Amino acid sequence: MSATPMPVEFRDVFPDAHGAHGYGGALDEEIRSYLRDNLWPSSTQELADYDNFLTYFQKCISDVVSIGFFSSDLFAMATMEQFVIVKARLEANRDRSKLETARALATDFPEKDERQRLRSLELVARIWLTLDIQVMYVARGSNSFVWNTDDSLTTMVKARFTKLKVPTEQLQSAESILLDQTFSAIRMKNICGVKIAWTNNLTDHLSYDLAKDCVYIYPHKVCLLSHLQCCQVFEAEVLKETVRTLDLLFPIDPSTNHFLNQQKQTSLYSFGPHDSDASPPTDLTEFNYWRRKLTILYGVFKRQSTSAYQMWHDRRNPLQWYTFWLAAIIAVLTVVFGIISSYALFKQTSLAQKAYDLSVLQTCNKDHTIYALCPS
Repeated sequence: MSATPMPVEFRDVFPDAHGAHGYGGALDEEIRSYLRDNLWPSSTQELADYDNFLTYFQKCISDVVSIGFFSSDLFAMATMEQFVIVKARLEANRDRSKLETARALATDFPEKDERQRLRSLELVARIWLTLDIQVMYVARGSNSFVWNTDDSLTTMVKARFTKLKVPTEQLQSAESILLDQTFSAIRMKNICGVKIAWTNNLTDHLSYDLAKDCVYIYPHKVCLLSHLQCCQVFEAEVLKETVRTLDLLFPIDPSTNHFLNQQKQTSLYSFGPHDSDASPPTDLTEFNYWRRKLTILYGVFKRQSTSAYQMWHDRRNPLQWYTFWLAAIIAVLTVVFGIISSYALFKQTSLAQKAYDLSVLQTCNKDHTIYALCPS
């Protein structure tokens, strides 16, 4: 834990949700460093890599401050330093039940009751772990969940991630599980028209909304790597596999880089592939925790393009792409030359009519009429 105290109250840093220090502005350098150094004490990541996470932190705290919940004593904590104290207790007691951890907090918050300490544990866990844990009086998403008082932190987290096991013979016969090496998020966007949205809830990562034709991506790669380095709340395999899904969907190429710059999500590129020596995945069976969601996304990726823009970016079958666009060019040229030929035929017919009229006038010896036809 950082030796520098930070007894700054949340309401002084975040006076309201839209104020000068609200989530629309940036936290000062001292507070940013304090949070990074205390949430992940052994982290080797640059402070700038945490920008998106710290924006999420600001929004969470601002939303609570704006409705007066810290000042009304609904939580045990009210300062940055107390937030870090709750996080430290949470991590130290990760294998004890939430109720036992709340009681352990009594030494740090002797004047606060059990309900206030429980709410503080829930809020800190929600922010630190980027999981949509239900906290009383705090807005929640459609996939939020309750952290039961009898469950420990590690038990609650482990229950969020199911490890799949499928018999080998079934996997070998499932041809659709073999990965097309062009599979990526930006190609899903360009080829299939799928929208990409960002989610701060790790369990919503890779979720596909059919009605909105939208995939939700968890962007806080730095948090995954920091948890991998600094704490044992998540299983290491879950963290590594999640990072691998991000490496799969956002490979290092110009179009992906351009998209991430537009979205201000360049921190996904700050680290490169987590394991640079590992070969890119070739089969979805290499994923044990995210396989079901990846299978759905891969099915979406394999659907046919429906617009000219999507067809132009669809290079999954190079022979088909060249054949289609060659046929399209030939069709366009055919139409163009057809228009040119029709126009030339019209002019030719017009000139032939004039030549016929001239010959008739000459035959009739009407010189004055012929002269009238000549340009002055």
